[in-house]
Amino acid sequence: VLISEPRSDYMEMLLHHTVTCFLLYLSFILNYVRVGVCVLFLHDVSDIFVYLAKVLVDFKLTVLQLPAYVALMTVFGYCRLYVYPVYVIPWGSIYAEDVVQGEVLGWDVSAAMLIMLQVLHVYWYALLLKMGITKIFKGKGAEDVIAKVEVDQKDMTEEELVEAEIQKEMMKRRD
Repeated sequence: VLISEPRSDYMEMLLHHTVTCFLLYLSFILNYVRVGVCVLFLHDVSDIFVYLAKVLVDFKLTVLQLPAYVALMTVFGYCRLYVYPVYVIPWGSIYAEDVVQGEVLGWDVSAAMLIMLQVLHVYWYALLLKMGITKIFKGKGAEDVIAKVEVDQKDMTEEELVEAEIQKEMMKRRD
């Protein structure tokens, strides 16, 4: 997060990585290792397709982009929007309270972190959908959508708007 160039979703990525690291720490400390492993596994499986799609866009392999996007949306949706909230969140929060029975502090913090991560999953899925729809119907790439999301944010300061324009120019130069 800190070594890549800043993007419009910087704060979301920072929050995601902070929450994930904290969840892993809590799963180890509270002996919820199974929940921690499930969180890691579900993220790793869908991240394969995220990075595959990024590579195909960066190398401009347009023939393979649509199948990779469909695979990304399918796996991301299944792992992070179905399996994670249906199985991982209940076992990491609701059922954990029954197992712990008040003996260990921290299960409620763990539950809050699991839910926060789910909110970020929904946000990113919506952003990925918007990118795909924009690419299919308008022919614009993901960079254009990210730049538009950045400029559309109403609460941006003047410095942030200038930074958005600089990033937009940098993206144009890369192409």
